[in-house]
Amino acid sequence: MDISPEEILRRKEIESGFEYDNPDLVNSEDKIENENTPQNNQLNLDETENKKLKEDPIINKIEAEIESKEDIKTNSLGKASTLNENKTSDIGWKNLPVSIMPSKGMFYPVGTKIAIRPAEVKEIRYFSTIDDADRLDLEEKLSYVLDRCMRMEYPNEGVVSYKDLKQEDRFFVIMAIRDLTFVSGENSIILIPNKKCKSLDDCPFGNGIELRTGVLNSYSIEDKILKYYNQSTRSFIFDVPKIGRKIEMSVPSIGINEILTKFILYCKSRSIEVDEGFIKIAPFIIKEWRGLTDDNILNKMRESDYWTKEEFSLYFELSNLIRIGTILEVSQVCPRCGEEVTADISFPSGIRSLFVISDIFGELLGN
Repeated sequence: MDISPEEILRRKEIESGFEYDNPDLVNSEDKIENENTPQNNQLNLDETENKKLKEDPIINKIEAEIESKEDIKTNSLGKASTLNENKTSDIGWKNLPVSIMPSKGMFYPVGTKIAIRPAEVKEIRYFSTIDDADRLDLEEKLSYVLDRCMRMEYPNEGVVSYKDLKQEDRFFVIMAIRDLTFVSGENSIILIPNKKCKSLDDCPFGNGIELRTGVLNSYSIEDKILKYYNQSTRSFIFDVPKIGRKIEMSVPSIGINEILTKFILYCKSRSIEVDEGFIKIAPFIIKEWRGLTDDNILNKMRESDYWTKEEFSLYFELSNLIRIGTILEVSQVCPRCGEEVTADISFPSGIRSLFVISDIFGELLGN
C-alpha cells in the first residue's frame, strides 16, 4: 500500500521526537518561561545539544530581486498586519514551535509563533542559481527562502520580518522547510559516518545517516552565563561592579547581521578602517535592526575606542559564550549496540542540493 506524504512526514516527526503541529509545544511558551528562570538555571535542551556551530556571524542583505506575492503588507519598519487566520489552516503551512529550535524561544517575545511551508518551484528555481564559492550569494539565497517560506508572528504586533529570526536558529528553520519540501525522501542527503557501531553487519547506519531536522544537534549555554538571563528583556544582563555599569547582550538576529555586512561595504567604499574586534562583538550588543544606520554603527564603533581593556575582554569572551546554533556534526545512537554514530554535515553535491534534487535523472528514470 502506498503511504501518503502526510503519513511519511508524520512518521518522521515521531522518529525525530517532535511534531510540527503539536499543540503542547506550540502553546508551551509559559512552561518554557518558568523552566528558563535564572533561579532554576536550566534549559529544556537535549543531552546531545552540547556543541556550537562555528559560522560567520555576519550575513549579506538580500536584494528584492523577486516580488513577494504573500498576502501581507509590510510597513516601513519591516512589520506587517496580523494574519487573519492561523497559517496552518492554509494548505501546506505547518506550525514550527519555537521550543524545538536551538534558541528554545528564549530570545523572542513570549507567545511568538512561527509557521513554515514547503519550498515551491519559484523558490527552488531561484535557489538553484546559488554560487557555492560566494558566501554573500549563499546568504542571499537562504534569506530569500526564509522570506518566502516562513512567517513569524509576535503577540500584539502581528507578522514580523524574517530578519527578526535569530541567526543561530536559521539553519534549523531552513532544514525544517526542506523536510516539508521533500517528505518522500526524493532529495535525501546521506552523511557518511565517522564512526561505525559494533554491529557492522546489521548496523542501521551502515549506509549513512540521512540529514534532516531530527538529527540536528545544538549546544547548551553554560550555567555561568544562563544565570544572567532576564525574562523581561529576553536577553542577558550582566551587572559588572568593576566597570560601574550593567551590560546587556543577546543572540544576534539575521537583520542585525545583514546591516553589519552592509556597514562593512559602506566603510570599504569610503576607505574607513573597520575594527574587526568591534564587528565581532557588535551583533551581541545591538538589539534592534530597525532604524539602524551606517552612521549609528560608525558612532558605536568609535565609542568602542574608549572601552577599557577589561570591558573589551569581557565583551569578547561573552560574545564567544552566547552561542546556541546547530553544530556541524550529527549524532545518532545505534539501537543495535548502543554506540553513538556521528557524521559531519556536508553537501557533496553543493549547497544547492538543499533544495535542488541532485540525482533527478536517476530519481525519475530509475537509473
